[in-house]
Amino acid sequence: MKYVTLGVIGHVDHGKTSLVKALTGIDTDRLKEEKERGISITLGYSHMTLPAGEIGIIDAPGHEKFIRTMISGATGSAGVLLVVDVNEGVKPQSVEHLDIAKLLRLKRGIVVVTKCDVALPDHREFVLEEIAELVDGTFLENAPVIHTSSVTEEGFDELRDVLNGLLENAELLPDEGFTYLPVDRVFSMSGFGTVVTGTLRRGAISVGDEMQFYPSGNKAKVRELQSHNAFVDTVLPGHRVAVNLRGTEKQELHRGDVVATPDSLSPARILDAELTLLATTKDSLKNRQEIRLLFGTNEVFARAHLLDRDEVMPGDTCVLQWRIDREATVLTREPYIIRSYSPMTTIGGGIILGSSHTGYRRQDDKAVTRLEIIAAGDAKAIAEARLSEAGLDGLAILSLCADTRLSSEEIRKHLNAMGAQFINDEHVMAQMSLQELMGKIASETELFHKEQSVSRGLTRDELEKRLPKIPPGPVLSFALESLLSEKTLAVENGLYHTPEFDPVKALKGRDSELASEIEKTFAKGGYKPPDLDEVVGRDKERHRIYRYLIDNGILIAAAITTRNKAVNRATAFHANTLQQAEEGLRERFGSGEGFTASQAKEVVDTSRKYLIPLLECLDARGVTKRLGDERTLAVFAPD
Repeated sequence: MKYVTLGVIGHVDHGKTSLVKALTGIDTDRLKEEKERGISITLGYSHMTLPAGEIGIIDAPGHEKFIRTMISGATGSAGVLLVVDVNEGVKPQSVEHLDIAKLLRLKRGIVVVTKCDVALPDHREFVLEEIAELVDGTFLENAPVIHTSSVTEEGFDELRDVLNGLLENAELLPDEGFTYLPVDRVFSMSGFGTVVTGTLRRGAISVGDEMQFYPSGNKAKVRELQSHNAFVDTVLPGHRVAVNLRGTEKQELHRGDVVATPDSLSPARILDAELTLLATTKDSLKNRQEIRLLFGTNEVFARAHLLDRDEVMPGDTCVLQWRIDREATVLTREPYIIRSYSPMTTIGGGIILGSSHTGYRRQDDKAVTRLEIIAAGDAKAIAEARLSEAGLDGLAILSLCADTRLSSEEIRKHLNAMGAQFINDEHVMAQMSLQELMGKIASETELFHKEQSVSRGLTRDELEKRLPKIPPGPVLSFALESLLSEKTLAVENGLYHTPEFDPVKALKGRDSELASEIEKTFAKGGYKPPDLDEVVGRDKERHRIYRYLIDNGILIAAAITTRNKAVNRATAFHANTLQQAEEGLRERFGSGEGFTASQAKEVVDTSRKYLIPLLECLDARGVTKRLGDERTLAVFAPD
């Protein structure tokens, strides 16, 4: 069944709510104040079933004080019913509401003339002339104009026919693989818990799905779903929905927040955007000017950061950055509206081109070009621009789906065509950025060897600190594995070094001779290493070199003290011996399979005197884990 959400817009007291009630049988004015004042204050929701499917209706307030509310309703609509009172004709909010609909890039709609049962003589003709002038050059230029009366139901059969035709020609919104629901209401129900409502903008949502709240980052599961007062298992994009959440409190969510697929969005205080200033606005928009920025169900204060000019003239379009007063979350290519700070009037709008944590410099031609490419909307160009901008961080594939409005399968085809590097099934980065990271890791390792020629290598943590920016864990792991596989790097005992580097060879003279002698003695001893007194005795130089071999992971001691850097009288093994022991144990015992010291002795041919210290060495290295009298092997061998 096809489904479309339409917003009912127009000047205050032009009969929007009466029209909706007569059309659907539902009174959308539910508040006491709305009844008393005779005007809508909040968004009203209704729906109707037609032969071609179902239409959801959002009745937006017409008063200028509630423009913010009207915008939050319009951004969730696929089209509009523009309502004009036959006797009053086109009024200020008729103009402003249509301007907002244009800026939100709505493409379909119907003009409905109301109160025709009390039309003054000739007013039908007069209002048609005003409407023709109002919609000239807009998406409503060729829209049907239907005269109606909510009292006599004049024109209602024609209106239903036109609505049914609109529904027949509507394209179903695709499921883009992630959920995006701007929240317009939050409340608690006894026995149910927290409920949020909104118009589902992207993707489907189902009972049992895990959702994340933005910008807070909290998560909860979908307990129940309602669409137009009916319980359902799944809601498709474009529908009104009430979501009952399990595992969260009402105070954790607010109007303007977003409920979305986990890890699909990134809250930010800088928004890249394309802006069109209305040709009818009186003043230009200057650099650093403060305005009100509205998108989805949210409103924030923002300052304009113009990139290639000092001011935007009425009717002009440009790319820029908005610096907003608090963290917010919005999807790429979502429409927005800007209103002047005071007095509050609509002056322009456009589309969001992305959230950013970096402010561009003014007159940055590359930044302007990149944003213009994204604004043009070509999916491959957007992906290339986003990957280039992400640099060493790379991007979640899910975020690229959000940016390009393509499915995961479609965006992967584009990424393959451009030669992007998949870090894993969920993360991707530009090949150039990966090569840059790998080159930096290799050069920093070589520099470390020059600075500390007698150290075996760097730990991963030490390596991270030497990079200009620490990349995400999966990216760094992929880069390290790539360097290891191409033999640009090697790793031993968790220390990364160039393959040809040997700290023993870095020693000179007598130190080199002692190191070689001690290492060979322990290597020869294997599972029955020599006693430390036999090798080192009371010779301070030998103690120093022995400790050097321990520090560089060439020898592994079952226990050493660090106080005064004195060596404890403990058994030590050559690193190659421990590697041999690990390989033997892995051949004999599976991961997670328990074994005793006696069973280990069947693999490691040595006496208990040496077996227990050897197993303690493996414990310390994370190869084995002791549980009572048994040990188990780690699932994966450590670096």
